[in-house]
This record gives sequence, C-alpha cells and structure tokens, in this order.
Amino acid sequence: MQAGMFQSGQIHKRHEPLDVLRGIAALGILLINIRFMGAASTQALPAGGFRWLDTDWLIWMGAVIGLEGAMRGLFTLLFGAGIILAIQKTGALDQVLGRAFGLLLLGAANAILLLWPGDVLFLYGLCVPALLLVRAWPMGRLLILTAALMAGAIALQGMHAQNLRSELALGLEAEISADSGQALTAAQWHSLAVREKALRKAGAASEAAQAEEEKARRGDYLQVAAWSAAQWQRATLLPFLAGDGLETLAMMLLGMVLVRQWLASQEAMAGSSGLGAWKLALLGYAFGLPAKAWVLAMAIQGDAGAIWLSALLEHAGRAGMSIGHAGMIMAMIGAGRSDGQIRRALACVGRLALSNYLLASLLAGLWFWGLGQWGRADWAGLWLVALAIWGVQLRFSLVWEARFGLGPAERLFRAFSQVSNPPMPKGQALGQRLIGGEQRRANGA
Repeated sequence: MQAGMFQSGQIHKRHEPLDVLRGIAALGILLINIRFMGAASTQALPAGGFRWLDTDWLIWMGAVIGLEGAMRGLFTLLFGAGIILAIQKTGALDQVLGRAFGLLLLGAANAILLLWPGDVLFLYGLCVPALLLVRAWPMGRLLILTAALMAGAIALQGMHAQNLRSELALGLEAEISADSGQALTAAQWHSLAVREKALRKAGAASEAAQAEEEKARRGDYLQVAAWSAAQWQRATLLPFLAGDGLETLAMMLLGMVLVRQWLASQEAMAGSSGLGAWKLALLGYAFGLPAKAWVLAMAIQGDAGAIWLSALLEHAGRAGMSIGHAGMIMAMIGAGRSDGQIRRALACVGRLALSNYLLASLLAGLWFWGLGQWGRADWAGLWLVALAIWGVQLRFSLVWEARFGLGPAERLFRAFSQVSNPPMPKGQALGQRLIGGEQRRANGA
C-alpha cells in the first residue's frame, strides 16, 4: 500500500467509490428499517391478500428482491472494508479497538435512547476483535473462512427453523382443545406456552402480544425505551450471540477481501474500464436474483418450503444481492454513468454514514413516537416518511461537512481511538526525541 494514498487531500478522491457505496447503503437500509420503526414488529406482510397491482404489495416485492438483507449486507461488507482502511491508515490496532468500544456505546444508545431495537452498530463492535485476528491472512484463507462462516450460519438457521416448526406443532392440539372449551392439563398448558413463544419468534404473536406492543410503543418515553431495550436484547442481541453473528462476520470478511483486491488493482478503484466490477455484479446477481425470487414466491404462497433449502437460498440471496449491488454501483461510477452532483452528495452521506445512521433513528423516533404516528401508515406511507428522512440526511450531510468536516458521530467515534491511544505530552515527546538522538549518536560512535 502506498503511503501517499492516505495523505491529506487524496483520501476522499481515492476512495470516493467506497464513500458512494456507503452512502447508498446508509440510505437504502432505511427503506427496510422504516417498516419496523413505524409499524408492528409482527406485520411481516401488507394487509389483505396478495394483489399484483396493489401499491403496498409492489413495494413489498421490490423490497424483498432488491433490498431486504441486501442493504444491511452491503453496509456490513463496507464496514469490513473500512476496518482494513482504518488499520492501514493509522497503523495502530489499539485505536481500532477504541473505535470498536465506541461502536458498542453508540449501538446501545441507538437501541435504547433513540428507540431503534434493530441497531447493528453494537454487533459490529463485537465483531471487530475477530476481524483484527485475521486481518493479515491471505485472501484465499479469508475466502475459505468466509465460506465456512456462511455455511455455519445456514446450518444454525436451518436448525432454528426446524425447532421452531416443532414448537409450533407441539401446542396446536392444545390450542384447538382450548378453543373448544375443554379443560387443559398441565402438560397442555406448557405446550401452549411453548407455542406462544414460538409464534413470537416467527413474527406471528397473538392478539394479546400485539396489544401489549401497541400499548408500549404508544406510551411515554420511558415505556418505549424499555420496550426497545427488551426487544433489542430478545430479537437482535441474543440471536447474534447465539450464532446469527456468523453471517455478519462472513460479510465483513468478504468486504476485507474485496477492498484488498480493489486497492491492489488500479482498474477496480480508478475505474478505467470497470470490467472487474461488472463481473462482480453479474456474479452476485446470478446467485442473488434466483434465490430471492424463490424466497418471494414461497412467501406469497405462504409456504417456506424445505427448511434447509429456505435457509440456503435466503443467505445466498442476501449475499448475492449485496455483492451485485456493490459491483454494479462501482462499475457505473467507473464508467462515468452517474450524475456528478448526485455522486458527490451520496459520497458525502457515506463519509458521514455513522451520523446519518443515528440521525435516521432520531428522526424516525420523533415522527413515530414524538408525533404519535406509529402504526398509522401503510407501506407506501412508511416509504414516504423514509424519503423525507433521506432529504434531511442529504441536506445535513452537505451542510455539515462543508462547515465542520467530520460528522458529529464520526468525531465522537474518533475520540474513542484517542482515548485508547492519547497523544503524548509535548515535554515527554521532546524528551523521547532527545534520548533517541543520544542513542543514535552512541550507536554511531
């Protein structure tokens, strides 16, 4: 890696494609998150039966094919790429670990204080030490590890789905007996409790559970914060620690591999022909689109199909679409097929991606909780809210960067690395330079 690549005034120009990618990911992930921010967590599908020409169903289909899992995957992939850049720029692992600690704090604040239980920053912070352990591995070994982690994620998700189906079936007979007015045994009551828990995991909670969520999310701030913290722990943090983090680690490692490949290739980053990026896009979409189409078809039919095949295709679809999007965007930038002003605005959003991610949570919380709009919008209405937040994010990014440079969250994020590696006092630094000079003269003598 050439040191000059990271000199002042060159870093933004040299890595603008990555900034654009990160900006698109930061904006695109909101189109998926907004549904959980503004509607019940159990509302997996638009209301009513499937209709081809219904706006909500069209939005849902587009989200399933092109966005769901793919935007988070792209965001995760770019985070892994950012770790490599941070290490090569600073050369200090303790500073990177300091930033990881900062991610843990910001992620917890996002989940609890900003009312977004689907936060990913905390999970990223947990992954950083693992990334540092393998940072110097050759690309072939990293790819093998990535494939192994993805296979582990598929296996765990398949086993989870198998257990979930068994738990759902366990209490079905007891539920039928209860609905008919029959007295239940202790074993049947236990089966009902297991089934209710499984329904919650499957995103199909009972009416009582849905009413409990609505009451919490329409309550005062402390009620909503408590609900968000509990939901974050149950639906995000615990599944990650139990094994779902394997996919996150796999995507980060893939990002490390890709950015090393891009940085080693003048074509990929400079975009002279973009052939490598187009190949990457075709490869990703070749896997991602068929897999996502199958998942979409099974969801419309209400049949998950074979459990292991569903797990395989879901993961393949997410990873494939993330890679496809990355390759296509990089190729378009390299070929000059994107508007200059739009590209600069997206790059600006990408350089302030952390601030924009938290800003989206803040604005969504103010709208859905502060103004009492939670549960009032359909899918199309939720996307309109997301587009309005986009407008604020774009304007904020351009104005803030022009006036202050680093975003507020990025500035705080960087402060954590300084805490882990504080600057040396001037007197001490001078003393060390004098001692070093004496030693060099003694060695020369």
